[in-house]
Amino acid sequence: MSNKDIGDEPSPIEFDSGVRIPNDLEDRIISELRTREAFKIRMSPTFRFVRMAGAFVFAFLLFFAGSWYGRTAGEIEGKKYMLLLENPPGFENASSHVKEYGDWFHQIGAQSVTGEKLSDKSWALQLAAGEIVVDHQGNVETPSGFFVIAAASDDEALKIASTCPHLKYKGSVIVRPIE
Repeated sequence: MSNKDIGDEPSPIEFDSGVRIPNDLEDRIISELRTREAFKIRMSPTFRFVRMAGAFVFAFLLFFAGSWYGRTAGEIEGKKYMLLLENPPGFENASSHVKEYGDWFHQIGAQSVTGEKLSDKSWALQLAAGEIVVDHQGNVETPSGFFVIAAASDDEALKIASTCPHLKYKGSVIVRPIE
């Protein structure tokens, strides 16, 4: 049988100089290093303290940023109100209006919850004689957009709504409390 047969141990590594290294040398060295705990990372107490303090500061900043960024409508102080924007006859919904409305919405800051421009397309669904009837309304007078705001009182909600730029284009802003 040769050294290459199954079940035979490979022969030790032999160098040109005649030095022979046993096959299990690497395993024996690693075993001895583990016994002596040579693989453990040793840190000075100062480095350990700095690392722990840095981790604490990072966790605090992450928590603070997450709570600020992740604020939801349910966590906003005050009652919520929907502002429905209705256009006057002949109103042209220019893109400059959308930017102006967005700027206003960001300007009111903490009271702003959400807002969107609505498509001109709409449908009205009704139940008639036990069946759903869909009325394709097209461009009838329906809300063209909405905002949801938070306010401490009805008066504050009306005050915020009175600053909406939609009013200067002779549009209506309907304020409805959200229950």
